Amino acid sequence: MVQIVFRHGDRAPLLLNLPSTDKKLFDCSMDSHNIVIDHLFLDLKEVVKYINIRGVSPKVSQHPLLPDSRIKFCKTGQLTVQGILQLIAIGKHLRRQYNDLLNGLKGNEISVLTTNRDRTVQSAVAFLYGLLTKEGVIKGLKCWF
Repeated sequence: MVQIVFRHGDRAPLLLNLPSTDKKLFDCSMDSHNIVIDHLFLDLKEVVKYINIRGVSPKVSQHPLLPDSRIKFCKTGQLTVQGILQLIAIGKHLRRQYNDLLNGLKGNEISVLTTNRDRTVQSAVAFLYGLLTKEGVIKGLKCWF
């Protein structure tokens, strides 16, 4: 058994109305103007269709699996594009470390616990995408929240 504990990725501040806070620094649009990253986000949007949320708390299932890409600037505490990229990178790094173990996974062998916040659920989704790859999620590995 492997257990992984991590904190959510970069997020917007909890108080965006402070005079020194520049909202433009917190981009949540998932439109990077970088072809490689944009392709990654398109894949991630496809993958979320295959992730099942079966929350211990019914409130967990009400959280969006990705930030709202129609909003240019983040809401308070919202996961940023940088935060998504951080968790994908961590997932990919651990995939390289545990590749043999991950290739042997079957069925419902992955369980995820998060707090009841959009940013933590979205961080877990980005991490799983990096860890399992698009093909790993789509081929039938069930990721339960």
